[in-house]
Amino acid sequence: MLFFYKALTPSGKDRCGFFLSRSHFKGVRALLAADLWPLRLFSINFSSLFAKCFKFAFVRSDKQFMPLRTWLTLLERIVLVMQSGRTLMQSLTAISAMPVQESQGTFLKGAITQLKSGRFFYEVVQQLPKNWVEEQHMKLVQCAEMGGYLQRGLQCWFDQLQLKVQIRKQVVNSFMYPALVMLLATGVLLILCFYVLPEFKTFLTSQHVAFSWILKIIFSLGEYITSFFPIVLLGGMLSCTVCRRSLNIWVVKMIPKLPKYSYFVEPLQLGLFAMNFSALLKNGVYLLESLRLSLTCLTYKPLDVENIIQDLKNGTSLSVALDGLPNFFVETLQSAELGGCLASVLNSLSQHYLQLYNRRLTQFIKWLEPVCLIMIALLIVVLILSLFMPMTQMFQNFNFE
Repeated sequence: MLFFYKALTPSGKDRCGFFLSRSHFKGVRALLAADLWPLRLFSINFSSLFAKCFKFAFVRSDKQFMPLRTWLTLLERIVLVMQSGRTLMQSLTAISAMPVQESQGTFLKGAITQLKSGRFFYEVVQQLPKNWVEEQHMKLVQCAEMGGYLQRGLQCWFDQLQLKVQIRKQVVNSFMYPALVMLLATGVLLILCFYVLPEFKTFLTSQHVAFSWILKIIFSLGEYITSFFPIVLLGGMLSCTVCRRSLNIWVVKMIPKLPKYSYFVEPLQLGLFAMNFSALLKNGVYLLESLRLSLTCLTYKPLDVENIIQDLKNGTSLSVALDGLPNFFVETLQSAELGGCLASVLNSLSQHYLQLYNRRLTQFIKWLEPVCLIMIALLIVVLILSLFMPMTQMFQNFNFE
């Protein structure tokens, strides 16, 4: 792969160039080893030229070279050191003197170099991977840095990223047991289809036993899985690998159409919306800008952001402009506007809706586990009855003297 890069030198100057590498990760490692902090990285993959009929593929690389958990650890250290009364530069210098991971040390070195060259800290963190550095985070850090309370802004950013990691971990852990149960059931079904069903069919056929319609369906299904399962599995894996981007777009479009989708997503997105709105207001971001950045969280029920902002400019109250949200949320906003405590009430609303999401997810998982077990038990019962009933009838017809 051919890489074109724009990087920052230790002296604070920008440098452009190109090099060859086998992967994005090795390319980034090569830049870091040369004391260059990557600002932009573009790649040309020659191996895909033939597949694309020799069309030139010019793609931007957004590969993250510092995982989110590593950045969370570093951000927590920065906040803790700043709480002792040190400035940002003093905090970064003190942390860089401690034993840290290679990626953390590289970021600290590049951040110190850029801050010495006159850049702001929010300009430094804008270069982090875009999948977890969102626009509202940059606005939060920028306003906190300009207002002189950067430590509080970084604390809010850390809380939001930590909550994002916790929610992701909670969802994965919640579905881990049902996924293992279904995987075990699939393994048992494949063993039955490959080994047990052919033996029973051979034995019953040799005894001239008449098959019921259920038994015929089971044997036909077993033969189909035995014959075409490897081809279907390999074809499915190959299709998912080749068309993964199209599948991601299709899944994103189909998931909101599932029944009960809003039952789980509505409290989660309302909680994140209230949390972002409250954090931005507390850190000095203007009301209209805070609302515009926070409304990006509401994807289950898209709202016309420009019309809402225009209504607020025309003198409409916030609770009336957001009348598309649930009644409890709107009525609470109306009371907060009258009481003049919008930021604190939004914080309480975020806690309420996030707790509601946790309760609903826990209740769903509590019912999902026994449902999976019951389905597996029913499948086993049907198989046993279908296979052993003809054998029982066959033994009853024997004449024992």
